[in-house]
Amino acid sequence: MRESGIKVGMIKLGTLWPFPRFALERFLPQLKTILVPELNMGQIYREVLRVNAGKAVIEKLNRVNGTIIAPNEIVKTVKGMVR
Repeated sequence: MRESGIKVGMIKLGTLWPFPRFALERFLPQLKTILVPELNMGQIYREVLRVNAGKAVIEKLNRVNGTIIAPNEIVKTVKGMVR
């Protein structure tokens, strides 16, 4: 995506609980949009919403049927977010 001019980054969480809010808070001032892909009902999405406190636009891409979220699905979603 960077090669096509889209500025992207990734935060990979090492733990889910307690939610590592400081890992996200340090990047919030420079973020416009956040995508939270997860294979569950959106628990991490809700934590990101709470920590974000309205600073960035947040979208979720979740699945609960056991099917992996393919990288091209993430790319497509991100491209739709930055238009």
